[in-house]
Amino acid sequence: MNRNMLSVRDYIIETLLWAIAAFVWYQNLFFTNIEGKTVRRSNVILVGIIAVIIAVNIILTVSWNRTSCSVVASVLIPYGVYAYITYAKYTPGVCRIILWAAVGICALALLCIFAVRLHTGSRRKRVIRKARMACSALRFTGAAASTTLIICLFCNGYVDAALFSPDEKPSSSYGEEYTVAANMDTVLLLQEEEWLDLSLEKRMDVLQCICNIEGNYLGLNREVHIDASKLEENLLGFYKDSDSSIQISTDLVESGNPYETLNAVCHEMYHAGQARYIEIFESLDEDAQRSYFLYDASVYANEFRNYKRARTADDVSDYLEYYWQRCEQDARGYAQKAVTDYYNRILEYLEQNGNTSDKLVSYNQIYRRRTTVKGGPFICHIAEKRKP
Repeated sequence: MNRNMLSVRDYIIETLLWAIAAFVWYQNLFFTNIEGKTVRRSNVILVGIIAVIIAVNIILTVSWNRTSCSVVASVLIPYGVYAYITYAKYTPGVCRIILWAAVGICALALLCIFAVRLHTGSRRKRVIRKARMACSALRFTGAAASTTLIICLFCNGYVDAALFSPDEKPSSSYGEEYTVAANMDTVLLLQEEEWLDLSLEKRMDVLQCICNIEGNYLGLNREVHIDASKLEENLLGFYKDSDSSIQISTDLVESGNPYETLNAVCHEMYHAGQARYIEIFESLDEDAQRSYFLYDASVYANEFRNYKRARTADDVSDYLEYYWQRCEQDARGYAQKAVTDYYNRILEYLEQNGNTSDKLVSYNQIYRRRTTVKGGPFICHIAEKRKP
């Protein structure tokens, strides 16, 4: 069982180099804070998990298994553990399947190892050999499970682009059933005290209902479905016209701020409305397109073809180009008015139903206060350029 291919020094150095590379990679692609913990505290926990698992691996294997495969296995396991801790609530089915499969494989491997009778060497050597075989089985099963989980998260978050989706179905045909009045029971859940009590899945159901209501008011001709995914810092959401979908930040949905969340959804729904307006505009002949009343549509069409993105606020000029696009100005204005209208409708409903408690304050004032966030600017945008 002695399979040393690296010196002790090279083994430790290679482990540290792989650990640093993996940490940078994980931070850029998958890192999210543990629920209820700050980003800083979550990073401390992640580093602690990495340090403990790598230290235990080095102590257990430095005398008999100093190989590159051992290094890779020890580096993968802590990220699988942390990914399970942070993503299990988003993809519980996948996480449970991988966990129980790993447990089953480990149990089967241990049974086989300890059931096999070794006939060479002393009893002490046979025990040590079996212990090392068990250690190898546990390590490589853990590494395989970690790799499988990370691949699944990558496919879910970067190919599928959604960590969790609503059970509420998007509407492909709109009518009177998609108005604020017809969905007041759902709209009432946008009250802060109600929103905080909702699960993430229920919050997504509420947001899908809002998409349906907005689609009806904006006169859309197709459904718009909403999903939540991990987005870049300060990016709250985006609209993707090719598949008529909205991606909203999981951090925003988890934040417990219904005002800002509703604002982002209404902002993106207005982009969907702009895309519909452009479709109508481009279906007309050139003479009709020159109409004064279609000027906004011509501006939107040009901006969608040459859309200026601003995923971060590092470049001020880049951000200002994004910010002052007409399509973005109008989307911001519409979203603010829409949020105010939703909360005024909630206020009217509560007053009409005899609710005269102290909580009946101006939701417009609350909205202004709660959406003034330090550290901005925060960005909502269109995912891709429309083809000419």
